[in-house]
Amino acid sequence: MSAAVPDVSREERARPTPSGVGTFLDAALRRAADGEGLRTVVVPAPVVEPSVLAELAGAETLVAWEPESGPREAGVGEAARIRATGVDRFAQVEREAHALSASHGAFVHPDARDVTLRFFGGFAFDVDSELEPAWEPFGQASFVVPRWAYRRDGGRAELRLHVRADEARVHGEAYREAFDWWLAALGERVPTNASESVASAAPEAEPRRVEWRAAVEAALARLGEGAVEKVVLARREIVRAESPFDAVTVLRRLRRSYPECFTFALRHAGQTFLGASPERLIAKRGLSVVTEALAGSISVTAENASDRLRASQKDLREHASVVRHVVERIESLATDLRFDAAPTVRALPNVLHLVTPIVATLDAPTHVLALVAALHPTPAVGGTPQRAAMEWIRAHEPVSRGWYAGPVGWFDDQGDGEFAVALRSGLLRGDEAWIFAGAGLVRGSDPDAEFDETALKLRPLLGALGVSA
Repeated sequence: MSAAVPDVSREERARPTPSGVGTFLDAALRRAADGEGLRTVVVPAPVVEPSVLAELAGAETLVAWEPESGPREAGVGEAARIRATGVDRFAQVEREAHALSASHGAFVHPDARDVTLRFFGGFAFDVDSELEPAWEPFGQASFVVPRWAYRRDGGRAELRLHVRADEARVHGEAYREAFDWWLAALGERVPTNASESVASAAPEAEPRRVEWRAAVEAALARLGEGAVEKVVLARREIVRAESPFDAVTVLRRLRRSYPECFTFALRHAGQTFLGASPERLIAKRGLSVVTEALAGSISVTAENASDRLRASQKDLREHASVVRHVVERIESLATDLRFDAAPTVRALPNVLHLVTPIVATLDAPTHVLALVAALHPTPAVGGTPQRAAMEWIRAHEPVSRGWYAGPVGWFDDQGDGEFAVALRSGLLRGDEAWIFAGAGLVRGSDPDAEFDETALKLRPLLGALGVSA
């Protein structure tokens, strides 16, 4: 039985739940044991920060999804996992999720909101690039239904158990005790102060500025030939600490410092991919779709930063190419696309971005993963034309991106969901962290200016890791 409850004594687990909830759980777990397939038991829970669930669980498999607004979620353990490889990985995940959902049953307490079955995970940036061994636990695509999931929506919260019917038959009593423990522990837990130092750490640039300059000059030579209009070059820095990084603390620091972003975490086999992305890839509910084009940036410390960004022809050209890409990919599936002719400025604590929100109505029911497949990679993270830019990246980028700049998020058994582009992200590996940033290159780009832009984009992760800016 995986992740039924943290390693505590039976006496510690034996704290009773409120009688109404306890009676419901007794009946729900008995019913969950009938038949075959995946089952979900949902009860109201104390209102806390979702990361408390992860803090209580220790080194379990972890998922976390905290957007700027709307429900915030965390899950630990695994009730089910989907993996996929190859060019049809999006469709593979959709098919396997449909098979799991077909036999799913839910038992929801009257004071809890009915919730759909949600799958959390994402995709590597490029299916045609070989992953380094550090990314093997994640693979080309990986989604999890967590064993225990906590969902907070404003002043309401729910605790969910996902369990197979055969597991409920064998371990029903243990899961009942685990519910008692979780509900009591969530009600008593005070989150660790995330302002405390994580570790003494210093970044090690990889590649160095001189290597970056050489890579940019090679890209500019390709751009000069005319086959590629824009290419996004990414680089990686390695941060080493005196002790292992604590993923929950890093996650909380990101959430506290960048509440305007999509804060996320995915932990498999002791390694955690996390970040605070400013860019929504897609959100879908029913036939309604919300997406955006985000490209073009400037430091908030620049003089007249907002006006300079709005007037920058380089940034405006980059932004326009992303708008065209998103609109072209969505309009084949949707009608009533709406967006402004000129971008607005999105302000983050350290950088300003040009952004164009785009909304649409789908022509017919479409799974959110089909929309993800249509949009990824956008010119903001790959380049234009897409195929030529991706070929250049595979051949010349200094390190494999892994899951950096790939789609991360969640989808449910109705085909709805929300995904962000995994920017401002990094991989925690014990006392080592790999953090990534990229810059869009067009003819006329200055290598040193683009290096400085990547340094600006690395600051969120460096700060969350405890490295002084």
